[in-house]
Amino acid sequence: MSGIINRAKSEGLTSLQCVMPIETNLENTAQVRECALHIAKGINANTGNWLKTHTLMVPGAAMGGYFTNIHQGGSRWLADMKSQTSYFAFIYKHMKSQEENRLARYNERWKYYVGLESTSTAQDQIRFLRQDMGLSDLEYYSRQHKAQFPRHTQVVFWGDAADGVSYLSNLGKPHDYTTMRALHTLLVKTNNWRGYTPANHVTPQTPPTLLTVGPPTTSWRPTAPDGCTTGFTAATSPAT
Repeated sequence: MSGIINRAKSEGLTSLQCVMPIETNLENTAQVRECALHIAKGINANTGNWLKTHTLMVPGAAMGGYFTNIHQGGSRWLADMKSQTSYFAFIYKHMKSQEENRLARYNERWKYYVGLESTSTAQDQIRFLRQDMGLSDLEYYSRQHKAQFPRHTQVVFWGDAADGVSYLSNLGKPHDYTTMRALHTLLVKTNNWRGYTPANHVTPQTPPTLLTVGPPTTSWRPTAPDGCTTGFTAATSPAT
């Protein structure tokens, strides 16, 4: 990352405002917090403190969807991250664990509740994400510290046309969009986490209803203090 940042600086590319690792395959949220700070400090050490005026985002454990005990970092961890970055957001990516990761023990329940073939209701999916995948801990962490750290308690949904948008539901079946609706309810309606970053391009087959509401933007700087707009937001939201 430092090499990319320094190249952008040397080329005068001021549009680069944010960096993030994706699909880190970490095994718990203690590793997530530790690695996030390690990355931030390493980038600053090699780029003349570039991140202190820019944004870092990091995913949850496994492939980005596991947040159990993330709140155990407390205000101390957020203060440490604030000292290294101008903005920070956790990334939620809707993807089950790789098999070699110990968090793969959740994969069968993941497939049953929120996988491609799932017929679970939206409320059951939300319950699974909160209880099994730790989204309740992420909600608590953000809510408890948002007033003190408004720029560092953001959450961004990461997805692409392969596994973050069009595979949220088994399109063409009666339960179309149920997982998308569950995530929209949990991330946007309940917590007002409106950040959305599509990787790759969104294909014509991608559902017209994504996760966030608001006008499209090409800015990589999060809106402070209430939102983290990182690249794009969707023009419409799933039907309630």
